[in-house]
Amino acid sequence: MNTSYTPPFGYSGFWKRGAAFFVDLVIIMFPQAYLGDAFGSAFVSRMTTADPLSELIGYSLWAQLIAVVVAWVYTASMESSLYQATFGKLLMGIRVVNLSGERLSFSQSSLR
Repeated sequence: MNTSYTPPFGYSGFWKRGAAFFVDLVIIMFPQAYLGDAFGSAFVSRMTTADPLSELIGYSLWAQLIAVVVAWVYTASMESSLYQATFGKLLMGIRVVNLSGERLSFSQSSLR
C-alpha cells in the first residue's frame, strides 16, 4: 500500500526557482536602494561628530531592516495576490499554492 501523498500539481526545479529569485532580486533592489538612499541622506544630514561610528552602525541596522521589510512585503503580497506569484515566478511559470492547490493568504505567505 502506497501512503505517500502526490499533489495534483508539479514542483518547480532548482534552476527555475533560481532564475525567478534572481529576477525578484533585481526588482526588489530598486525600492530598497531608493528607500535606503532617502533614509541615509536624512540620517547623514543629522549626524553629529560625537560618535560617528555608533551612528553609522545604527544607520546600517535601519537600512538592513528596511531591506528586509521591502522584501517581505513584496514577496508576501505578490504570492497572496490573484497572481499567486512574484514577478520572477510569473516569468518562470511558477505559482505558489497550498497543499490543496489554493491561493495563500498574506499570513500564510509570510510564514513560508
